[in-house]
Amino acid sequence: MVSPRELKILYLLLAVSISFCVALTAAYVKQSEGASTAERLRGAGFGFAGSMAVCLPVLMFLLS
Repeated sequence: MVSPRELKILYLLLAVSISFCVALTAAYVKQSEGASTAERLRGAGFGFAGSMAVCLPVLMFLLS
């Protein structure tokens, strides 16, 4: 049986992995547009942060 603490950690890792995939996709889109490395990193960072901003409140709701 999985403890509640382990379940929270697994959900957090899921949110991070989803956000990482969003960041990679954003960086790929920026690369296909011909953006510089700094612009690609900024786009990936915004993608990661935006995805985490959506995932974390959903996780808080699910775990409450």
